[in-house]
Amino acid sequence: MFSNNCNPAQLSQIIYKLHKFLSIYDSKKCLENTLAWETFLDQLERDPLYREMTMKEALTAFQVIQRNMQILSFEIPEVDLVHCSLAWFPAMIAVSAKIEHGCPIMITEHGVAFRELLLYYNAYLRDEPSNIFWKLFSANLVRTLYSTADVIVPVCYANAKWEESLGVELSKIKVIYNGVDTTKFRPIDAKKQDARPTVACIGRVDIFKDIVNLIQSIHYVKDKVPDVQCLIYGASTDLDYSLRCVNMVSTLGLQDNIRFMGKVKDPEIAYNIADAIVISSITEGFPFAIIEAMACGKGIVATDVGGIREALEGCGLLVRSSHPQELANAIVKLLQDETLRSRLGAAALERVQKGFTIEQSLGQYREQYERLTARQSRPPIAREVAAR
Repeated sequence: MFSNNCNPAQLSQIIYKLHKFLSIYDSKKCLENTLAWETFLDQLERDPLYREMTMKEALTAFQVIQRNMQILSFEIPEVDLVHCSLAWFPAMIAVSAKIEHGCPIMITEHGVAFRELLLYYNAYLRDEPSNIFWKLFSANLVRTLYSTADVIVPVCYANAKWEESLGVELSKIKVIYNGVDTTKFRPIDAKKQDARPTVACIGRVDIFKDIVNLIQSIHYVKDKVPDVQCLIYGASTDLDYSLRCVNMVSTLGLQDNIRFMGKVKDPEIAYNIADAIVISSITEGFPFAIIEAMACGKGIVATDVGGIREALEGCGLLVRSSHPQELANAIVKLLQDETLRSRLGAAALERVQKGFTIEQSLGQYREQYERLTARQSRPPIAREVAAR
């Protein structure tokens, strides 16, 4: 799993063997045994690059793999279909289910796990041997999961391009866009607390949403719209990043312009009280925040990443990611042009109703379920371990 020439078929058999072993023996005791750690270190020592990993990085890698391997101890009953929501560690058990029972596998990718892992590694891993270790490990595991799956369902064509670059055959890919509940997310008469020009961001406060970029952009917006207020809705699990955002607001003197609203209970109201919605992410799949805002008939400014362009397609303003001045210019343009906001909002609402409703999305998933389960009953995949 740590090399450039990893064979997905062989790795899937290794995953299955581990499953059979860990379903018999105590997985926690086995994976925490000193021998497991020594074997892992021995594998690193055999590679001229990996042997340069610090002991701290090697231990972290071992512990992450150790914890996630425990999922292989679970038995999956014979089922008609296994649907994985991510091509990453948890989906390993699906490989075992297919080899054991021959059941089809569907993998939906809301975001491309490998793409987001690369961003994470580049942001947090300063040790080069460790960085390369994780990139190869991740690529090998993801390719194995892709090769085992019967159909890959990305939520946008931008994701599909990544999957194709990782070796997925085009015939395996079926794009199904996310859908929004248009009975909940719709234009409503929501009263603002004041008359200030208001932009809102609905999402997590984390590095991928690039809230720092949004904060910097509001600093520029304030030059043209002094009384602007930006409401940032969403929880955070990254304390360091949250503190960085809060400190930046203070440093830039934006305490009267930016408010962190925390987790939102009624997002449809949050969308409707805003004059404009802003998405400042550095990576996305096909974000619900976009189609929810569109369903509420709002003017939208968003970074041109992932499937956002596919969603908006002329119904909003797109800017480059990590360019706060560009983002600010687009926000100012929307805030100062009510006619433009109304036109874009109306077009966005119409586009959602035609292509991004929850009923349409569920219908396409249902079609895939029926197609996969309607196949003639297939025998389990040949198991190498049975002959050994």
